[in-house]
Amino acid sequence: MSKKNSQYKTNLRNDIIVNHKPRWKQWVDANAKPKVLTIHKASPMPTRFRKPGPMREEDWERFHKWINQSMTKKCLPNDQATKSRKKRSQRKPLQERLNELALPKNKCEKYNSSSPHVYTFKPITNSSRKTVIHSSKCVRVPKWWNHEESEMSFWRDMRFPISYRAFQYQISNRIEDLAKPKKFPIKPHCPVPEPPVFEPIERVQMTKQQWKEHLRRLEYLSDSNFKTTRVEKVLEKMKPEINNKVKLASSYGLRVHSYAKDLDEV
Repeated sequence: MSKKNSQYKTNLRNDIIVNHKPRWKQWVDANAKPKVLTIHKASPMPTRFRKPGPMREEDWERFHKWINQSMTKKCLPNDQATKSRKKRSQRKPLQERLNELALPKNKCEKYNSSSPHVYTFKPITNSSRKTVIHSSKCVRVPKWWNHEESEMSFWRDMRFPISYRAFQYQISNRIEDLAKPKKFPIKPHCPVPEPPVFEPIERVQMTKQQWKEHLRRLEYLSDSNFKTTRVEKVLEKMKPEINNKVKLASSYGLRVHSYAKDLDEV
């Protein structure tokens, strides 16, 4: 054992004896305290008069000029000084001040319309004569309606009258063809080729060998599983031989546990 490990253990024992705390309690007390975060404040950027090094002569000259300008008193003219120091007694009352503020700053004279301009191309007429306005004809609305559709058609024609030119319009042949309903089947724009005709191959009679192979193939395909059927067929063929052997063994007083040994011998 190293000296460091032994010293560490002795210190732990002494702490436990003195403080009467187990090791896990000491570890909790040490690690359960909040983490102290040291946040360093960002230092501001140095100004032109605050430099890390000593100031030069040019800097001192600029500094003295700035002090002289900032320290001098701003002398106001006499007019502004007197205005700012007016007493309350000398000020105008509130109503007079409001009347002054209510008046517009830039007054405009009343607009006088000039005489109308006479255009050369305009026909000169007697202006004293009034223009006669022809009143529209009164529309007679029936008191009752035979049907709702007749009422709807009446108000439709009243609100949206059909123009006279619409009745005189003559449609073209193209628009007339488009207005007609479509006929099915639609006439194709190009001839459609007929589907190809596949003639069946002529059937030929099978030979004896082909017929045997065909029957063998059908027998193979009809079986559910090749392996199981093969074992069953072998057992059916060997059943009489196995039974004879079992009878001989029983006559000699031998015990037969299963057919596996006989099958392995065969």
